[in-house]
Amino acid sequence: MLAYIATKKEMKFLNKSWFVLLIIIVFASCRAMKDPDYKSIDSFQVQSVRGDTSTLVLNVRYYNPNNRSLKLKDAEGDAYIDSLYLGHFSMDTLVKIAKLSDFIVPVVLKANMKNIYKNAASVFMGTEFNIRLEGRCKVGKGGVFFPYPIKYQGKQTLKLF
Repeated sequence: MLAYIATKKEMKFLNKSWFVLLIIIVFASCRAMKDPDYKSIDSFQVQSVRGDTSTLVLNVRYYNPNNRSLKLKDAEGDAYIDSLYLGHFSMDTLVKIAKLSDFIVPVVLKANMKNIYKNAASVFMGTEFNIRLEGRCKVGKGGVFFPYPIKYQGKQTLKLF
């Protein structure tokens, strides 16, 4: 049996070739990610009310316009309703996002009740509100996660009954 032993020069070339190939693969897979499309709030539940703070649980539906599946974790930020601070939201579960499909983000919102009381009549009448979300999350695939900004602004009708 003949065995071929590569020279040091050939080994350096092979190592550099693999490194260059790895860089090309990483950059090719890191095309600009499209922002998910907000669709609706699927469920809205008051978990607790304590003084001026309420804990609300929301299931927010989005659409993934990207042609690749992703994972989302560690989302948090602030929510505003008609320019008034509503509260701080967080999500501590791992959400698997299939490519080109809807997905649900379970969100816990610690709401400032003073600002909700200011808009209570409008909520009961089903008026549209300008909702703004600002925060951050981590998005990734294969165990590698990158920070991603959360920025949303749009009209939303909230009906409790």
